[in-house]
Amino acid sequence: MSSKNLCAVLLAVVLCVVTLAGCSSEKGSNDAAEPAGTEQEQTFLGTDLGASSTAIFSFPYLGFQLEIPESLGARMDRGELLCQASEHIDNGQIEYAFLWWDAVPPEAREQTFTAESVSDGSLSAWLQSLERVGTIGVFRSDLEDQIPALTGCDTAAVLSTSGDYQYVLTLRDAADPETAEELRQTAASAELSDMVPFDGESAFDIPKVQVTDLGAFTTETIAGEAVTESIFQGHRLTLVNLFATWCSPCVKEIPELDELAQSMAAQGVQVIGVVLDTRDSSGNLDEEALEKARLLQERTGVSYPFLIPDEGLMNGRLAYIDAVPETFFVDETGRIVGETYVGARDLNGWTQIAEATLAALEGGS
Repeated sequence: MSSKNLCAVLLAVVLCVVTLAGCSSEKGSNDAAEPAGTEQEQTFLGTDLGASSTAIFSFPYLGFQLEIPESLGARMDRGELLCQASEHIDNGQIEYAFLWWDAVPPEAREQTFTAESVSDGSLSAWLQSLERVGTIGVFRSDLEDQIPALTGCDTAAVLSTSGDYQYVLTLRDAADPETAEELRQTAASAELSDMVPFDGESAFDIPKVQVTDLGAFTTETIAGEAVTESIFQGHRLTLVNLFATWCSPCVKEIPELDELAQSMAAQGVQVIGVVLDTRDSSGNLDEEALEKARLLQERTGVSYPFLIPDEGLMNGRLAYIDAVPETFFVDETGRIVGETYVGARDLNGWTQIAEATLAALEGGS
């Protein structure tokens, strides 16, 4: 049995970013000018743990999609409301999963925390001080009597049913009437569909699509040179390394990958890098990340290209990256071959993997 509060997941993400921010791409790219011990402890706002005001929240495993009203989204962005998620998975089955909204008092909106705030209880205390407004989610029908206790709300309204599940809006009686009405509007906008069979780690995951080839794409290198799927032609095997400029292990292995590209070129092996953070979550170019990537390429002096993700995310292959660096291989047609590897490796490690993948490809396995 596993029970997960996505507050903890969001917190883990924030703390990961905070930690990695202290190991910047400049430090990882041969910049030894900064004295040791000068890093400052990173902080984050408590309101950073909330979901952003994305206009549409879509949850295929739960079978519903929500349209967030503009007014509600604006209050989330201003830190007046904190939106998070909770779920309970039992033996691979969803017991319940819901989004919840808390009102953040003015004096709590600028409260900052550090990694130590998790262990010393101050972050937990801050979260407990917030005022529950309501929730929208999915519950197994046999949990109906437990919904008030699970959600911290007083009233529950069943929006619809699907098999063994109920779609429910809950509200706290003492909640601000305006915010409660916004949640009613949000619940009323819900588009319900069949629940996708659950095979993920979280009910809020997006089901992964099995991608077997990268298809046709058009993008650019970070230097602005046009690139298409033809980049794979004439190479028996291409190592595709997905990384981010803020990821210290990613940066550290780049010189190792460059040595691999040079040492195995005669065997028809090439390396390309894809800098994931050069596009933001909305698909727009991130100029700051682009500049960091250019500086990184210049300082490391690597010979292989750094690509910007194309708008189609290489036929969807880049859409579900849980951790970086992530590396996979394709043949000269862009067909994905061999295994996917998460984490950095040295030259010897990558050489062994590339040689084994090449041998399997040539052997037809």
